[in-house]
Amino acid sequence: MKKLTALAGAGAMLLGMAGPAFAGLSDWFGGSSSLTVRNSALVINKTETEAETGDNETGGGGFIWTGNAYASALVGNDVNSTFVAGCDCYDDVTVRNSAFVYNNTETEAETGDNDTGGGRHHSRHGSGGVIFTGNAGATSVVTNFVNWTSVGI
Repeated sequence: MKKLTALAGAGAMLLGMAGPAFAGLSDWFGGSSSLTVRNSALVINKTETEAETGDNETGGGGFIWTGNAYASALVGNDVNSTFVAGCDCYDDVTVRNSAFVYNNTETEAETGDNDTGGGRHHSRHGSGGVIFTGNAGATSVVTNFVNWTSVGI
């Protein structure tokens, strides 16, 4: 289920970044010597990523071996980016961009909170159980390109 959620999020991010690349151009085909670019956007990203091998429990002693837990989140927004090349709009260029971008990214990886119960299990390691955990790593990257306009006259 987590892989499906991650795949859906990646697809949505790709579509969101490709859509507004040439948005908001007016007077482009009208033969005017002016160019007006109007872009506005509201982008809200909330990303939660979690990987854990922790919270494992054995009742009354025992062994717990866990693997590694890695979590990563990548959020990229390209908002109101406009590129105009070869424009005869030397008289009047107007650019009006506005955007609201909110990112809230949480990334967590843990291998802790394991419990053997402290029972009477006896082994070569002593009483109460043994816990071996792997490594935990978490990475988040958030990149926003907002209101970028390039006009080649």
